[in-house]
Amino acid sequence: MGPRFGGVVTFGGFAGIDVNDTWLWNGTDWSQLAPQQSPPPRESMGMAFDELHQQTVVFGGLEGFNLLNGTWVLQTQ
Repeated sequence: MGPRFGGVVTFGGFAGIDVNDTWLWNGTDWSQLAPQQSPPPRESMGMAFDELHQQTVVFGGLEGFNLLNGTWVLQTQ
């Protein structure tokens, strides 16, 4: 959660297949975000809000059986 988005941001997961959807929960409703760039679909990754830089960061995860170790910063318009 962070002040930049005004709610909780979620990314990725598993819905029968790995996905790379980005969602915002404002405490009442879900809305899908449309970042200009997204990493490959993944599950079981780490995700945190960086207070110092005011950005949401995703690290690692799994794509199928492949262990991912890249870092991605959520960019929005």
